[in-house]
Amino acid sequence: MTTKRHDESGCQDDASVPPGDGDRCVGRRSYLKLAGATAGSASLLGRAAGARAARTGDAFSQRVNAVKAGCDPTGRTPSDRAFQQAVAEDTLLTFPAGTYRFTEPQVVLGFNSVGLLGEGEVSFAVPPGFDGNLLTIAGGSELLLRGIDIDMTAASAVPGLRLGARDRLLVEDVEFRGRGVYSPGDGPVANALSPVVRSPDGVGIIRNVRARNDGPTGPEYRTDTGRAGIRIGGATRGTVTIADCHLQGFQNGGAYVSETAAEVRVVGGVYRDNDLAGIRIGGTGSRSTVENARVEAGLENATASDSTNFDTMNTCAIRFEGGGSGTEVRGCELALGAGVEGEGAVVAAHDYGGFTLRDTRIQAAGGRPAIRGLAPHGGPYSPPRGSLETRFERCSILGPDREKAVRLTERPAPRTEGISLDGTTFLDPL
Repeated sequence: MTTKRHDESGCQDDASVPPGDGDRCVGRRSYLKLAGATAGSASLLGRAAGARAARTGDAFSQRVNAVKAGCDPTGRTPSDRAFQQAVAEDTLLTFPAGTYRFTEPQVVLGFNSVGLLGEGEVSFAVPPGFDGNLLTIAGGSELLLRGIDIDMTAASAVPGLRLGARDRLLVEDVEFRGRGVYSPGDGPVANALSPVVRSPDGVGIIRNVRARNDGPTGPEYRTDTGRAGIRIGGATRGTVTIADCHLQGFQNGGAYVSETAAEVRVVGGVYRDNDLAGIRIGGTGSRSTVENARVEAGLENATASDSTNFDTMNTCAIRFEGGGSGTEVRGCELALGAGVEGEGAVVAAHDYGGFTLRDTRIQAAGGRPAIRGLAPHGGPYSPPRGSLETRFERCSILGPDREKAVRLTERPAPRTEGISLDGTTFLDPL
């Protein structure tokens, strides 16, 4: 079902595009009122007052109770039709505690300001075999979704959320309940969350999104159409912060945020046993960062599901890719166990330039490098000329011997400061 309202620009989102890049521009006009801030505020998410308002929904001109609007919190009656009728301009749609059942994808386009807020334990449930984005909301300036879980416990259900705004996006306190089991031969599959911030000055915050996908892994799943936890593609031009998220067991990466010109900031969180990489980051825009995150794969004490088969995984903790250079990782715990295949714990792909590691602990088992820089060359992206400088500062490496700790191919020797290897500090380059 689709609810649609055209904005004044005459340009609208194409909700039929597959997850990832294929988004179209929907207009660039400026908005004085920013969702989540009080009237007259100059910032939505950069000020404490604005952030508090965004979380409570105080900025919207009206609140509508979804149950009073006809949605069924018991799940006995589908809420599709009532939901579409309740969504309105500059409206916060609140959901009292309960489970709301949907049978079809819900598409909402063109409203300037929309909010969905769960009050208590709230979940949206999908039927068996549901494959695609449960919610596609796009075409407006600002969007809030908070406190609503996605119940995907039905057999072969693989739903996602595709949430876009030009200027302000806040997604907070969302948990995907259930496993994403799908056949790789069935075509593209929805990512758990695909956020889009279209304006170069736009701001997005993704906070406390939790998903244990724990689906099967293997070469047939390692494709660009496989399921990722959070995927940010080429349509995003603003700054997106991914804070305190927990993503586990995704076939196409926990956070796949490299094919974008946006600035992506990963802050905190846990990324565990994701194939290809826990975090795939880079891109051609502003320098992105990963800070205070724990990223691991293949550790014997990991709390993986019974379906996780480390022997079929080819992964790393962090993979720099997508063109560009200069991404910085600081204050992180990175670990790659002996039970998985991979090129190293931290990998710079052929299409990426230099990077920086600071105050980070790296563990690599199985004789693989802790840090691996592949020979830079073309492909769909290329690192900028003269951008291959790599810096390691106050990092601790555990596992490989000195000769294998760092392996850079056709790249200059790294600049190092205070690097320790199994407890021994080296003042000279590794």
